[in-house]
Amino acid sequence: MSIAHSTWPVVLVNYNLPPWMSLKQEYFLLSLLIPGPKSPGNNIDVYLQPLVEELKEIWINGLETYDKYSDESFEMHAALMWTISDFPAYSMLSGWKTKGNFACPCCNHVTISLYLTHSKKMCYMDHRRFLDAQHPYRRNKNAFNGKIEERVSPKPISGVDALRTLLDISGKSKDHPKARFDILELGIKERLQPILSEDGKHVIIQKAGFSMSSKEKVNFCRVLKETKLPYGCSSNIARCVHSSEKKFSGYKSHDAHIFLHYLLQVAVRKSLPKHVAIPLIRLGVFLRSLCSKVIRPEDLDILQLEITETLCEFEKIFLPNFFDVMVHLHIHLVNEVKLGGPVQYRWMFFMERYLCKLKSNVRNKSRPEGFIAEGYLIEECLTFCSRYMHGVNESVNNSVEDNDDLVDRLSYIAQANEQETCLSREDIPPLIVEASTKLAAADVIDKDNGDDSDYDDTLWDWMHADEDDDN
Repeated sequence: MSIAHSTWPVVLVNYNLPPWMSLKQEYFLLSLLIPGPKSPGNNIDVYLQPLVEELKEIWINGLETYDKYSDESFEMHAALMWTISDFPAYSMLSGWKTKGNFACPCCNHVTISLYLTHSKKMCYMDHRRFLDAQHPYRRNKNAFNGKIEERVSPKPISGVDALRTLLDISGKSKDHPKARFDILELGIKERLQPILSEDGKHVIIQKAGFSMSSKEKVNFCRVLKETKLPYGCSSNIARCVHSSEKKFSGYKSHDAHIFLHYLLQVAVRKSLPKHVAIPLIRLGVFLRSLCSKVIRPEDLDILQLEITETLCEFEKIFLPNFFDVMVHLHIHLVNEVKLGGPVQYRWMFFMERYLCKLKSNVRNKSRPEGFIAEGYLIEECLTFCSRYMHGVNESVNNSVEDNDDLVDRLSYIAQANEQETCLSREDIPPLIVEASTKLAAADVIDKDNGDDSDYDDTLWDWMHADEDDDN
């Protein structure tokens, strides 16, 4: 909910539904609410235990289910396919520590990591081992760590940092004096190593190839600020760009998604040298291809080679401090697609939108979990009623809009005829159903497609039918 409060919803997604239905919010199942105010940490398995027991039962014993299409019952079994979470939550769920020497769960115990003494952090490089044995990068010593790469890629078990580095944002950039002393200690990238001045009192740091001048930063920010995107494609990215300070901040995860896929390759063309811009453009093309709606299996090997060469190009350009575990994980994205299919069914965006909806239910910050649960139950009841009440449109959104409009019309017609309508909350649902049935039987012109005068007249006659019978 905020920095001081952390509530963890556990949501189940039914992938047995058609693709156009499975990721709709009305089909999500809020199974658990792990209360705050702090993260559950390693105790998350205690909260998940009831859900795990139910999933085991429905997998082993099954559940009798009625099939409307065949008009018969069958025994349904369900399986947990995967979990969707951010990387720190992955550590809690799997028990694999996502920090330190073996932070990559895919490389496992053969993760290649290096501790940077001056930066005091771990870096994960040496992506040449994922290339073919005959690839020329494996024999290129000068551009990498000064060694020929002979190791093989690990066998799998049975973008934003680039922006901060390019703009050299204070406290966020991966290029700083400590990072330069790290490459001096490692003995690589001699041109970028710090040099002691002639008087011996100062240290001279050469400008890196990916560093931009003040004018180039202004042009870079101007491209982002003046970009026009289709409505609904992303939030207002222009508000995240601060041209005077040459910063890019306040963006959401989906904004970073749009930036890496589409905007980065445009902004770097005139702001960076060609040998730096091309790998960044290749990264955007790779991510855009990987996230496309249709991926051909024969293209996956090409994408794997593409991202491996791109990361190797990054090793030639950026300092070791740049390569944290999030940069390294790009090397495994293609294999994830091979195992799980298109990424649209497994990424966080649709789930983040749902979490935003749950958060909007909170009215009292001292009891966030209660408001979230109550709002979810009300939404479920309304969804059920809109689908299964006789005479009401099955479409959830349309039915709510139509019913609200019908109540408004009842009040409007009564006021126009100087009458008063006194309806209790209990009377409104059956009143709507009855009114909809009468109007459908009368075959009047629909209010959205033409003249609605007949619609109003028929509705008015129906409202006062009892009065006419009494007279």
